Amino acid sequence: MRNEHPEPQLKRDKWQTLNGEWEFAFGEAANVTDFVTGKAEMPMKINVPFAYQSELSGIGDKSVHTTVRYRRSFTLSPALKKAKGVVLRFLAVDYDCTVWVNGCFAVSHRGGYGAFYADVTPYLNPTGEQIIAVEARDSQDEAQPRGKQSWLDGSHRCWYTQTTGIWQSVWLEAHDGDFVNRLTMTPDVNSATVKLDVALEYGLADELEAEIVAPSGERTTLTTSLSGKRNRLTIDLKKPDLIDEIQLWSPDKPVLYGLNLTIRQDGKAADAIKSYFALREVRAEGDKLYLNNQPLKFKLVLDQGYWADGGMTPPSTDALRQDILTAKAMGFNGARKHQKLEDPYFYYYADTLGFLVWSETPSAYLYTPEAQKSLVETQFDVVARSYNHPSVVAYVPVNESWGVKEVLYDERQQSFAKSLYRLVKSLDSSRLVVTNDGWENMEETDLITVHDYSKLGDEFAAKYSDLREDTFPMWKRLMARGETLPVKPVMLTEYGGIAIDTGTGWGYSGAEKSVDDFLVRFEKLSENAFAAFPVGVCYTQLTDVEQEQNGLLDHRHRPKFSVHSIREIMDKFDGTSQFAKKEKIL
Repeated sequence: MRNEHPEPQLKRDKWQTLNGEWEFAFGEAANVTDFVTGKAEMPMKINVPFAYQSELSGIGDKSVHTTVRYRRSFTLSPALKKAKGVVLRFLAVDYDCTVWVNGCFAVSHRGGYGAFYADVTPYLNPTGEQIIAVEARDSQDEAQPRGKQSWLDGSHRCWYTQTTGIWQSVWLEAHDGDFVNRLTMTPDVNSATVKLDVALEYGLADELEAEIVAPSGERTTLTTSLSGKRNRLTIDLKKPDLIDEIQLWSPDKPVLYGLNLTIRQDGKAADAIKSYFALREVRAEGDKLYLNNQPLKFKLVLDQGYWADGGMTPPSTDALRQDILTAKAMGFNGARKHQKLEDPYFYYYADTLGFLVWSETPSAYLYTPEAQKSLVETQFDVVARSYNHPSVVAYVPVNESWGVKEVLYDERQQSFAKSLYRLVKSLDSSRLVVTNDGWENMEETDLITVHDYSKLGDEFAAKYSDLREDTFPMWKRLMARGETLPVKPVMLTEYGGIAIDTGTGWGYSGAEKSVDDFLVRFEKLSENAFAAFPVGVCYTQLTDVEQEQNGLLDHRHRPKFSVHSIREIMDKFDGTSQFAKKEKIL
C-alpha cells in the first residue's frame, strides 16, 4: 500500500492515509443518498490510489467507463480525534469529481492533474465510523487536457491507456483552528534571500515561527506576526547571526535548506509544516543558458511516467527514486517530464538527488473555448506543484502544437499560445518557458526547440547550423508564420526513439536488430545531436510505454542495455559535471 506521507515538501505530523482498499463500482448510482451514506451495495474492491485500468488497482480493466464510484469507511486516528479540525486532501482525480463525507457534500473538483482539499470538520461524526464517497466522471473528449491518455477505446500510436478516477494519494490532516493552505518559497540568489508567501485558510492565526536549518545543521528561528489570510515574509540568509555560508543548489551539489513553519493562534500552535527550499538561478541570455551564473548544458531524457502495473501511478516512491538514479547513472542530468504532472515524490527526489526537470502541461487535442479554459486551469495546477522545487527549471505549456493545430498560420491560436507564455511568467518568472516545444515556435519563448527523429543525424550540422524561420524539422516549420526567429538558445528536445526489433511495438526511423547495433546508432546519433545543438538535447526516451517500445528501460523500468555502456557514450559529450566547484555568495 502507498502509505507514505503524500507531500514530502509539506509534511505534517498529524495525518492519516486513506490509501488502500475502497469499495468500488462502475456507473452512476441508482440512488445517490444510499450510495453516499453506505446503504447501497458496492460490488467491487479497488486499491487506491491506482486507477481501475491498472493491475495494481486489483481490477485491471482497460475498457472505458465514464463514471466510477468509490466509498470507504474509516475511523479517525487518536491524533485526528483530538484536533479541532480535519482536512481531506486529494492529489489528483481524473477528471471531474464530487466528494461526500457522511452523506454531506464536501467538495467538487474539475481537472485531472491538480490537488484539492476540503475542511471536512463539520461533516465528521464525533465518535465512531466515518464514510467518504467519491464519484468521478471522465470522458474521451479531445478538448479535455489528457496528456498521453488515449481518446479512443484503446492505446494507439504514442497514446496510452486512459486513467480514470483517483490516481494519486488521498489523506487526512489535522489542524487546530487555522491552517496553511498555500506556501510558496521564492529564492533570490543575488540577494541571498527567500520570500515566503503564506496563505491561511481562515486568517485566524496571529503569529508565524520559521526555523531555518542550514545544510551544516545550524538552526535559526525567526518569529513574525500574521494579519489576515495572506502574509509575506522575506528571510535574509546573509545576516551574520543567521547562517555562516550561502550555498547554491545544482545537479552536482543539490544543497537544501530545511524550513519548519508553525502558525499560532492566541499562543497555541494551529498548524505546523516541515519543508525545505534551495537557492539557485536559471536564465537564458542571448543564445546561452546559465545555472547559478555558470554555463548550462542540458542532457535530458524524455520521461513519460507510465508503469506496466500502475499506469500513471508509480508502484512506490522508491520506483521514482530508482528512475532518477538510473537516468543519472546513464549520464543524463535531467528529464523532460512529458505530458504529465507527476507524483510529488518525483520532484522531491529530483531536488534531493540533483536532477533537472522540465514541467510540461498535459495537452488537449482540440482548440475550443472549453479546451482553452481547461488548459489555463491546468497550467495553474502545473505551476502550483512545480513552484517550490529547485529541480524544476522550465515549463512547457504546449507540445508540438497539440491543441493548437493551426498555430502555424492562425492568429487566434498564436495569441493563445503566447498568452500561455505570459500566464506562466506572471505566475513564476524564475524559470524558463518553452511556449510550443518542437516546431512552430513563437517569438515569445525562452528557448527555440526542435524535434527531429533522424536515424543517424548526419544532416543535423548542415540543417541546423544556419537556422531560418522556414527551417523544417520533421516537415514542420521552425517558426509559426509571422514570427521572427529571435536570438535564443536552441535545443533538440526530442531525438532518438531507437527500438530493438522484437516483432512487437515500434520506435522511430526503424528498429535495430541487436544491442550492439543499438549502441552504435545511439552513439553516432548523439554525437551529431550534441555537435549541432551545444546548448543541449533530450533523448527519447527513458522507458518503453505499452506499444511504444523505444525506451532505455522496459515498461517495468528495468534497463534493456548496460547502464555503463550508455554512460560511456554520454560522457563523451561535455556538460556532464559543470558545477563541481563549491558555490558561495560572499
